[in-house]
Amino acid sequence: MQYSNTINMKHKLNPILAIMIICISHLLSSCQEFLDAKPRKEIVVPETLEDMQAMLDNTNVFNRTPTIGLWASDDLVANDEGYLGFREDWVRMAYTWDRAIFETTDEVGDWTVPYQQILYCNIILEKLREMGPAEQEGTQAMGIKGTALYFRANAYYILLQLFSRPYGTEGALGVPLKLDSDVNQWEQRPPLEENYRQVFDDLANALALLPESSIYWTRPNLQTAHGLLARIYLSIGDYGKAEEHATSALEMGGELLVLSEVEQGLEFPLPPYFYPVPRENKEVLLYDEMFSVSDLFSPNLFVAGDIVDSYEDGDLRKAIYLYPNEATGGHNFIGNYTGDYLFFSGLTVSEMELIKLECMARRNALDEAVPIFNQWLATRYRPGDYTDQDFASAGQLLDAVLLERRKELPCRGILRWTDLRRLNREPEYAKTLSRTIDGKEFVLEPQGPRYVFPIPPVEIQLNGLEQNP
Repeated sequence: MQYSNTINMKHKLNPILAIMIICISHLLSSCQEFLDAKPRKEIVVPETLEDMQAMLDNTNVFNRTPTIGLWASDDLVANDEGYLGFREDWVRMAYTWDRAIFETTDEVGDWTVPYQQILYCNIILEKLREMGPAEQEGTQAMGIKGTALYFRANAYYILLQLFSRPYGTEGALGVPLKLDSDVNQWEQRPPLEENYRQVFDDLANALALLPESSIYWTRPNLQTAHGLLARIYLSIGDYGKAEEHATSALEMGGELLVLSEVEQGLEFPLPPYFYPVPRENKEVLLYDEMFSVSDLFSPNLFVAGDIVDSYEDGDLRKAIYLYPNEATGGHNFIGNYTGDYLFFSGLTVSEMELIKLECMARRNALDEAVPIFNQWLATRYRPGDYTDQDFASAGQLLDAVLLERRKELPCRGILRWTDLRRLNREPEYAKTLSRTIDGKEFVLEPQGPRYVFPIPPVEIQLNGLEQNP
């Protein structure tokens, strides 16, 4: 199994109304030239199933995810030199939770790229509805529809984690719910529950349409739909459904990466800017990359000390995920599942295992969960170096699983940001974040309003959207 073409992360995007009128110019090599500019530069829809598949295979659009949640989380810390050296103003403001983050720019890819994905999905879904029943029910058309529904659901889910209050917040607004391709009409913000209802409806329909396997790891399938549902249900605290879908994803196959096998052939200390986790990684279920932001590659940006200190002797993740930077005294992150400097944000077998284990701990299934926990964690050690753990209570197991999420999934898209939002609602796991820059302290309180990013001002001006408080 191989990946599709490498994702170009350097492409900058304009605001929503701009991306809605540009033509697709970066389709994969298999894409036909089916987009032409009309006098008003509106998008011309694809005409064939092959065109639609080519549109969905555009990894520059569909397999890219925002970075802003990573900057605002506690996975990475910068020293004063690193902070002052950030090239992007919005990065500095995301890092310190500044509400003025988008006031100096009209280019907010964390907002516009998900909406670009939604627009393209809506175009495809509309075109499919125009086809005859026989063509709509064909295997290729069903797979295309399922893929479009999957990508639309994922885009809305990401937007909700960044620009809306956590699920269940009374009276909270969602994000504009756009279900058609009319670029001249823009919806206002619905209740948060309406957004989630659409996400779950899209994924329920996708489950009935997607194939069991994909020829590219950038294409969703039945397994990854279960995986995304597991991720979403975990984020809203529905642990029963999260476990159900994580189990379904795991039952469909996939292998854990054995880090002792990755370690073989490596020579320590590793050279700078070497990324030891292979790109063609058997643990990956769906391949996504985070936007390429040059500030992410600063030598003065480190993995948080509490993560570094949590790795026990013999845990290979410390050697394979972290680079000890002697010049700065910190540890740079090198554990990308991309095989290079780009940060991975897709779905993996390991994430599904951790979701399942957390849900089992929360339902007090201690005897059932402990063997799974030990079998999973042993893959992060050399053979014979790991000693099985035992737990006196499900609460102890839950603490251990949540710690392993920190150790296993740092710098993984919006996972930590979402974990902070959901765990802050449990007093025993709530955490106050703080940064100190040039002697000045910045603080983010649990459940504070800055756990929601402001709607980009350009969208307020153009579309009259209600701003977050």
